[in-house]
Amino acid sequence: MKKGIAMVTLVAVISIMLLLVSIITISGIQTSNTSRKITFASELDMLQDAVDSYRTINNGEFPISDFIVLDLKTASEDVKNQFVKNDEEILNDTVLLSKIDYTKLDIGNIKRGHSDTQDDIYAVSNKTGIVYYAKGQKIGNDTYYTLTEELKKLLEYNKKSDEVLSDNAIIFVTNTNKWTNDNVSIEVKVPKEYTDVSIANEKNTINVDKEDFDENYYVYKFNVEENCTINVSYTDKNGSNKVSSFSVMNIDKNNPDIEVSRINNSNTNKKFVQLKGIDLESGIKKIKYDSDKINNDNIGKIYFNSNGIDVNNNSIEVDKNIPYITLYVEDNAGNFNIKTIELN
Repeated sequence: MKKGIAMVTLVAVISIMLLLVSIITISGIQTSNTSRKITFASELDMLQDAVDSYRTINNGEFPISDFIVLDLKTASEDVKNQFVKNDEEILNDTVLLSKIDYTKLDIGNIKRGHSDTQDDIYAVSNKTGIVYYAKGQKIGNDTYYTLTEELKKLLEYNKKSDEVLSDNAIIFVTNTNKWTNDNVSIEVKVPKEYTDVSIANEKNTINVDKEDFDENYYVYKFNVEENCTINVSYTDKNGSNKVSSFSVMNIDKNNPDIEVSRINNSNTNKKFVQLKGIDLESGIKKIKYDSDKINNDNIGKIYFNSNGIDVNNNSIEVDKNIPYITLYVEDNAGNFNIKTIELN
């Protein structure tokens, strides 16, 4: 009889443990999916803002190159509804969109839309002006092509918070989440019930200033000079050793570059110069030029803030008799470069 009771008890304990493991696993998957949705929605939102700004400046013109046909024949009804709800025109299970020309937009690096695969592109509807990801982003059981109401609500909730709460009640606060060419100041709020706290990045331990924040938290303050992952190690109230992490990814201290890919002298009255701005981190913000020589970088930045001619479509047209031009390129973090190019 005792053996029977022990066996029943063992089965009950194992069942409870399996249930707890499944709950923890499901919770972890849901947290990961939410993070992926916010990341994808943020990139879509950035591109939508960039397209809208371009159209405002250019009298409604779209920043596009080629037309594409999106085939929805095998798509689910949920996917098709993303287009229907946006009042897109679906003909024979296809949608006509236009490929976005990133060179015309003021955007930073994007995670999607730039590989060699044919459908890995961002596109815009000429009918509604709405941005779509042609490949579709599968997250969990759903596939997203545009900013659905669900993604918009997640994005709105995320934007309202200027604090990042880790899974373990460690709060990270930064002085900016925009691109910067300066150090980023960080505050880490740690519950007072946690002990043995140490803070490090991938390379070394970070020296921090520790202060009382309120009755529940200590705050640790420090600066980071480059992009890195901050790891906070600690012992929680149950004696378990844990680590919470936060990544700083908005520092860019490298100057952008600009190349002249082609000079066309075939026209008798004009020269046509093709340019290419290069920045692998925050992305190109603007390119300007002037027909005067401006050699001093500090003077040059001040000059081009209010002078110079904006470069559109990465090309310049100048008079045939102009021997050189000064080019100014600036990235989204405020770094810049100035070059004088001879037009032979």
